[in-house]
Amino acid sequence: MKSILGIIVIIHLGLCGCSTSPKGEATAEGNLGGTVNTSSDEYAPFRHNEKTLLFSSTNREWQGDRKPMEQASYFSTQTSEGFSEPRFADEFPLEEFAGSGYPSLYTNPITKQKELLFAAPLQPGNPKPDVDIFYAVKKGNTWSKPIPLPKSVNSEVWDSQPFFAPDGSYFLFASDREGGIGGIDIYKVYRTQKGWSDPVNIGDTLNTPKDEFTPSLSNDGALMFASKGYSKRNDFDIIITDATERGWVNARTMPEPLNSEYNEVNAAVWGDSLFFASDRAGGFGGYDLYRFELCGPVIVSGKVNTLDGAGASGTITTVDVTGKVYAQTPVADNGYFRFNVPSRRYLIVRYESPCVPGRHEKRITTPCDEASAVALALEFNVEKKDFVFTFEKYDVPFFVGGYYLPNTTENLEALRLKFSYGLIGNDDSTRYIEKPGTEYNNYAFSVDSALYDAYSFIAERLELLDNGVCTDDNKELTITVTGFSDPRGIYEKARYSATTIDDNAFDFHMERGAPMTNETLSALRAYFTAKWLQTKIEQLESYRKYKKKILWRTAGKGIDADEEKDDSAKRRVEITIALSKKGKMP
Repeated sequence: MKSILGIIVIIHLGLCGCSTSPKGEATAEGNLGGTVNTSSDEYAPFRHNEKTLLFSSTNREWQGDRKPMEQASYFSTQTSEGFSEPRFADEFPLEEFAGSGYPSLYTNPITKQKELLFAAPLQPGNPKPDVDIFYAVKKGNTWSKPIPLPKSVNSEVWDSQPFFAPDGSYFLFASDREGGIGGIDIYKVYRTQKGWSDPVNIGDTLNTPKDEFTPSLSNDGALMFASKGYSKRNDFDIIITDATERGWVNARTMPEPLNSEYNEVNAAVWGDSLFFASDRAGGFGGYDLYRFELCGPVIVSGKVNTLDGAGASGTITTVDVTGKVYAQTPVADNGYFRFNVPSRRYLIVRYESPCVPGRHEKRITTPCDEASAVALALEFNVEKKDFVFTFEKYDVPFFVGGYYLPNTTENLEALRLKFSYGLIGNDDSTRYIEKPGTEYNNYAFSVDSALYDAYSFIAERLELLDNGVCTDDNKELTITVTGFSDPRGIYEKARYSATTIDDNAFDFHMERGAPMTNETLSALRAYFTAKWLQTKIEQLESYRKYKKKILWRTAGKGIDADEEKDDSAKRRVEITIALSKKGKMP
């Protein structure tokens, strides 16, 4: 393989990655098919972009009317019927470099500038060629003229198979230069402010006295290469390692059918698949391209524990940081769940339930085991909490200063009429109520929207009373509205001037003429808000169905002590919904 540098071919990859061919059929498992694989050598498959696979070949029949070259570039598009015949492409500036191959590309995510590394012999046809690594940059639509890397990187012997790191900070290559561990070794070259560092041998924990070459890297930094030094057979096997902060560790031979008694080289990760080249029996001749699943499945199972013993039925959704959904599965009432996800992913596992407020998350990194499935266990410990609606997104006062009816457009108009008729605001008993200015017009529109949101919030919670959703049918829903006031003082002569309230259903009682304090005011705000919501929501069929299981409660908390709020924003209410066993107050 040392003298093979290859023709470059680009394929648009579909779902299967395999096809039949008029030239015959491959019998070897995982073979990509006879339109791409030929009696020549196909090897060095690499991912070029989202839908395109880049690989090399020694086939010259695809060159058409061109002067036959040892290496050239081609495209082949996958259709529903398989791969199309490859066609010549001029994607890379390699035509003048006879024998060139193994291109590796890096795109700067900020400048979008592309960089290219490839290898080419200085004297094509020489049985012991001096192969060097060349570099080019694409600015706009034009590649710069490729130039060899400095002599500090290239040697006077065989230097080939460069591969950029995912972040472009270094590249790997293979060389049989003197001073190595033995045979062909893999070397690392760092990018520096002045260019490229001197090559560094990756060490005898990876390189062996035998040959190691065709290095490649996955997006998570795992190193793969071909080696004769990890088995007793004298064939090349694919070796994979794990990336750590200390370097690559745990070098191991990949299992069958990825490796075989024949040669396997040029491993490259594409999503959950591994592409590689092999001269195993059952192909089309020479080296063919193959595709297998890289890792065994990752099986995630676990349980949601509700600390109060309530049912845990809900949904587990697994997404990545972009929001892409990888799995969604129901959680049984006993809390158990199970689902499969891809390997080599950083994922967010979310538990949501109509019975449990909020969204509960766990973060996992799914491992890869080339030989078997991987089992992961997750546990959510969920403490029962009440559902709370706080109106926080509405940054307006919900009540006119000193007043107890929510500042809806209807209540605001009625309050202004009371001022105009002199019903309030003219004596000491009601002078604590603010006469609303024009700014309350806009506030009222926000309060209308906020109360509608609160109505919807309560309506959605009514499903908690459905039999079997959260617990058994012996349960009640308690809706508590809590009121608050701002820290403005209320003088001693202030009184509640409206009609006496004697509401047993709400367990609320207020005599006309009762002294007005901040505690009284906050309690009235809670009561009148709760009555507004009840009047609206009792029109729902679901409310009428469960009316006997729904309890309304109000509470006045007096002055809101939150120092981060403006005083006007402290004139507010909040809503709490609790599910409890019948007859037991939450």
